[in-house]
Amino acid sequence: MDFVVRFINNLLIELSEATMQWPFLLGAFSMALCFVYVYKDKSLIDSIRYIFNSKVWLHKSALVDYKIGLINSCIYAAIIPTSIFSSIEIATLVTESLASTFGGKTLEEQTDAALWATLLFSLVVILIVDFISYFVHFLYHKVPFLWEFHKVHHSARVLTPFSSFRTHPVSNWVGLVINAVLIGVVFGLLKYFVTFPVSELSLFGLNVFSFFINLFGGLLTHSHIRIQWPGNLSKIIISPLNHQIHHSNNPIHFDKNFGFWFSIWDVMFGTYYKGTDQDKFTFGIGKETKDFYSLKTVYGRPVKNALAIIHRFFRSGKAYQLLARRRSK
Repeated sequence: MDFVVRFINNLLIELSEATMQWPFLLGAFSMALCFVYVYKDKSLIDSIRYIFNSKVWLHKSALVDYKIGLINSCIYAAIIPTSIFSSIEIATLVTESLASTFGGKTLEEQTDAALWATLLFSLVVILIVDFISYFVHFLYHKVPFLWEFHKVHHSARVLTPFSSFRTHPVSNWVGLVINAVLIGVVFGLLKYFVTFPVSELSLFGLNVFSFFINLFGGLLTHSHIRIQWPGNLSKIIISPLNHQIHHSNNPIHFDKNFGFWFSIWDVMFGTYYKGTDQDKFTFGIGKETKDFYSLKTVYGRPVKNALAIIHRFFRSGKAYQLLARRRSK
């Protein structure tokens, strides 16, 4: 009985996090409607039909997205809730460890931080989080073991905002652990070394910068609405088209645009690709794409392939070579 109660509570938490996206869904719809109405030169009714194209929303791939979202919520509720992966505890541990080792910090006598300081701190925080997200996303594509699980997300043949839920549980858990540790350590250092009282400026519990980026088309990154920001703005903030390029099945687009909110890391590390109306591409992972219409493949194949990679790694003797090198040191 306790398990059932805990499962229901955890499921409600998982579903509430998904339903909290409604302001961003409304913002995405508004931006999409304006874009299609103005730039596609369609009537209001035709614009709505274009946005809610049944060939996209009722595509086999989209139907799988809906099922994965529901199944994953149940898995997280029953086994390991995503809500337990918090960087707050790690940040606190880092701060307390530094305080016990080097002594407590002394706060400057200041009751309220200036608005500019709060905004600057909020920007620094989101840039740190975004860089870590960029790094983790890069690892998902470059480490074969991680790619097998992340491949599920890229197997989508069409994109809708629900495609963001198209993930393998292992991929989510691994990503949450890495992000929690890295972000927790960095925030713990910030909490210890920043000697004046300052905090993030937030709206509805979200960093103010991430809130507005998500509000103005953030969810359109997973959609068929190909919006590109004017000028060089897309080199700073990820545009819907730039992330759609990331999902492209065209080899020239592979390993491009890893950024989550910002494109600056892609620009800095040479992984930026500015999409244009001239780019022709489809979504998916090649011949394997249709295999992932099956839930059995979605949940089973990544585990099977990842275990095969581990097996080959140990069979090749690389694990023992690494262990021998560490012992020799």
